[in-house]
Amino acid sequence: MANPQFFEVKDPNLVQRIFEAAAKNKIPVTLWFKNKNERFESKFSNFIKALGRMQVPLSAQNQYNEFKLVLETVETKEIMGSLQLDNTNFFFTTTILDLPANKVLTLNLPASLYKMQRRSHLRIPFPRHSAPKVTIHDPLKPLSPDGVIRHDDILGYRVLDVSVGGIAIAALVSEKERFTVGKPVIDIQLKLK
Repeated sequence: MANPQFFEVKDPNLVQRIFEAAAKNKIPVTLWFKNKNERFESKFSNFIKALGRMQVPLSAQNQYNEFKLVLETVETKEIMGSLQLDNTNFFFTTTILDLPANKVLTLNLPASLYKMQRRSHLRIPFPRHSAPKVTIHDPLKPLSPDGVIRHDDILGYRVLDVSVGGIAIAALVSEKERFTVGKPVIDIQLKLK
């Protein structure tokens, strides 16, 4: 595995969609202040699209009290955070807008965030609604002697991402026998627009 690299995500629509998904799925988030040792674990609870804000509850009373104490010792309301979405680590810096008595922290939507890339080559991910389809010859069926591939020999899968090292597809767990290590995959067809 290569050394991790960070890539800045600046597209405001993509940044918004990442935090919208994090709130919808109650994704865990870790928050901390620069030059402070304390880490605060919670889950995104709400995304307010119209205001460009997100909310994170500080669940336990002691977590809320500790957060308030640390907040009083810092010079800025800037806070850092990390989350993992679809096996991708994202890091961000934003500002605290409010910490009311109801223990729900309101944060500004950051202008950008950083994606950690663990591989030495860039992966190109595809959104679910616009992902290309890849077709392959069914690895469990023998290739006919005449070389003709029949319609029922072809399988189609949604592409998750493409990289120099390969292609990730959305296949069912029940199909794992088709994709065991060393089994050749024939007649791969992929169209990228």
